[in-house]
Amino acid sequence: MARKKHVDYIKAIGITLVILGHINYANDVIKEWIYAFHMPLFYFATGVVIKRENIDYNYFIKKFQGLIVPYFIWGFIYAGCSFGSAVRIGYGSYHSISRAGSLTSLWFLPTMFIGVVLCQLVFKASQKVWIIAIMAVGAIGVSVSAPKIDIGYPWCADVSLLAAGFILFGHLFERIANKIMNTRGWVLLCIIGVALTFTYRLNSITANSYVLMANMRIGNPIVFLISAFGGCLMVYSVSRILEWLPVDKRLLSFVGTNTLVIFAVQKPIIHVFGKCFEVISMYWLIELIVAGVGTLTCACVLSFLIDRFAPCLAGRSATAYTKLSTREKGH
Repeated sequence: MARKKHVDYIKAIGITLVILGHINYANDVIKEWIYAFHMPLFYFATGVVIKRENIDYNYFIKKFQGLIVPYFIWGFIYAGCSFGSAVRIGYGSYHSISRAGSLTSLWFLPTMFIGVVLCQLVFKASQKVWIIAIMAVGAIGVSVSAPKIDIGYPWCADVSLLAAGFILFGHLFERIANKIMNTRGWVLLCIIGVALTFTYRLNSITANSYVLMANMRIGNPIVFLISAFGGCLMVYSVSRILEWLPVDKRLLSFVGTNTLVIFAVQKPIIHVFGKCFEVISMYWLIELIVAGVGTLTCACVLSFLIDRFAPCLAGRSATAYTKLSTREKGH
């Protein structure tokens, strides 16, 4: 099956938004907007490419190697190896990862693992669109109605259900949209998506005024879902438009295929830029652009080196890296 290049573009745009959202010293104006949809976007993108697979030993090993092994490795890199950090990282909630002193962004990996496994169970039950849609709505409903606990659920289980819902809807959207959309349709859908993202202004999330999906701080669930799906539609449409543009998109493809490592290394790089701006202050937008471009560039270099010399940190084996490199050259 041919690689869906537009998914790489979705993920490249998504990880760029993640970086911009984490530049806390320069982005108060757009942080709330980015956080309204940037994490659901990654689950949605996974749904675009997910297909039914046998849930057997090989499947679990592949997903465990791709998501959970990097989770623990990066978790210990940031937190250090101790009994306390092992217990907290093993619990896997946003709060326990934070208390371990590790990279809090790592919560995303176990939720993706649980999410894709749940989706395979749905696919095993039925491939009918209406049943998948009902299961997606059900997963989201259970997630947003689950009682909150201070330390969070193990492996962010409540967030994992929400993730599964977005994955399933991404799967359904890809199945349906390809049959009915054309280039003009993507432009119109992009405009609609942009408009829907700004419904985030209707959401009230306490004093911390932005969505934090990691601990289910989503405010009004209906407003959250509208703005989140709006962002998914916006970025998806942009990615389909990019497919038609006669420009070199190899950099986008590289970023899109290396989001895990970029995701894992970007926060310390952002912090370094922040220290620099304490010495040389600039207008906030200039700081945002410089830190954003600089962080993405440095993260791409580190990603290239890690892929070549320590692919396990990217959830890949050496063989998988060789195949990926060959495929990218083929583009």
